[in-house]
Amino acid sequence: MRITLSLIILIGPILFLGGCPPSNTRQPNHTCCGDLSASPFHTVDIPSVEISANAGQVPVELIGCGFYGKEISRIVIDGKLAGCAASLGETEPETKIKFSQLNVIFTTSGGDRCSGSHVSVTHEPVELQNVEYRYNIRRFSSPPCVSWSAVSWGSSYSNDPAYHTLFQLRGPQTLLPILDRYVLGWIASIPTEGAVCPPRPIFSGTVSRCPTD
Repeated sequence: MRITLSLIILIGPILFLGGCPPSNTRQPNHTCCGDLSASPFHTVDIPSVEISANAGQVPVELIGCGFYGKEISRIVIDGKLAGCAASLGETEPETKIKFSQLNVIFTTSGGDRCSGSHVSVTHEPVELQNVEYRYNIRRFSSPPCVSWSAVSWGSSYSNDPAYHTLFQLRGPQTLLPILDRYVLGWIASIPTEGAVCPPRPIFSGTVSRCPTD
């Protein structure tokens, strides 16, 4: 009996230490959502995210007077995603995010720069299926920027004829600046938010792409 009690006293602390990590264990400085390794991959719902709240925040690639003599004054996205945002400490040359569904909603207005009506119009969403977004972040730039990115999808549709046509003709050039800004906002939220899913991006500026050398 004494031997048994002695063993329990000796082994007990070892089991305790082995089963529970120290409370101050550091979490990795990145955040992931869903599971890309599953087949089919597992996604999480992302609530509406305001990529640009006004014309002054619109990505520079999308600034200008377009359909109906109006400019884009607001961009909102929502959908389902899986993937990880590369943190500033990671070294992977390329990161991938997949959206099984992605909705992009544009609001336009004539503003002071365009000839169209100043009345704001929120258009029917552009609905995209099976979007794959790949990118590389220049980690040590100040601020960080996207040095390379590419996007593809299975199908797209909108009840707004103009935006349906836009995504049919030059969709990647329209969507890339939006997703570039989204992923930089996701990364910017990591130091302050920790590992949060779904992401709560923090946006700043209108330029996402690194300047060309």
